[in-house]
Amino acid sequence: MATRRSSQTSESFQEDNSQINIDLRKLTRRRFKNQHRFLKLNERPPRTIRKSA
Repeated sequence: MATRRSSQTSESFQEDNSQINIDLRKLTRRRFKNQHRFLKLNERPPRTIRKSA
């Protein structure tokens, strides 16, 4: 019984990890798009933004 329970928890943990990874990918993609739009608007971004990037 204990072994079965442990395998179940590990499976659910893996599912949570995959979901988190998908969310992170979406966030990074959105950020990249926003950065690209900003670069299009002003051809040369300020130094502060380039430093933080």
